[in-house]
Amino acid sequence: MKKLEETNIYSVLVVVLLLLQIALTSVQIIKLNQYVALTLGPTKASLENQDIEFVEAIPISDDPYIGNNNDPVVTIVGFLDFSCQHCKSAYQAIMPLVYEHRDSIQFVLKDFPVKTPDIETSLLKITNCLPSQYIYWEFVDYIFSSDAPITDLNLISRVENLNIDHSMFNECVSNGNYITEVEQDISEGKKVGVIGTPTFYVNGYRINNWNSVPSIINMLLEINQSN
Repeated sequence: MKKLEETNIYSVLVVVLLLLQIALTSVQIIKLNQYVALTLGPTKASLENQDIEFVEAIPISDDPYIGNNNDPVVTIVGFLDFSCQHCKSAYQAIMPLVYEHRDSIQFVLKDFPVKTPDIETSLLKITNCLPSQYIYWEFVDYIFSSDAPITDLNLISRVENLNIDHSMFNECVSNGNYITEVEQDISEGKKVGVIGTPTFYVNGYRINNWNSVPSIINMLLEINQSN
């Protein structure tokens, strides 16, 4: 009789758990899987959620960044293409969070022009030859926030008004000094599985759906605050 009662209790618990799972909305299930993946390690990540994959560390020491460079709670590495419309949408969705929580977040940008000839576009030439991170991020914000098409004339006009060493800037552009840096970003991206843009890595996990990045950032910040 005791075994029968235990069996009945077990059956009831199974039914309750199934009902609870059915009651969860698809969004809640996704968030639950993301939480499990981000807190229980790479093996669990690959098993629990196909939209999140763990990769080896990505070198970021010589790349432009915003935020906490010492002990960030969240490190985001974004492989972006300045001519990519989805990159623009992703940047606009993610960066307000980065700016708001810059004491806890480090955002690193790597160039990943999808087409090899794009490595010589004016956008890459100018951004990679700018002498300071502050000016660099001003330009990146401008590129990804502009509703109108960005022309070479627009870019040249903005550069001419900058208080920088223009001779050094022009030398960098004309000599192609920036190309090595861009090629290195592309190589590093391919090593960790980047095949298109935008691609984001959050604390070592590749997020295959960029729309999930803001919610993952918020979850990690909440987890950190509760600890």
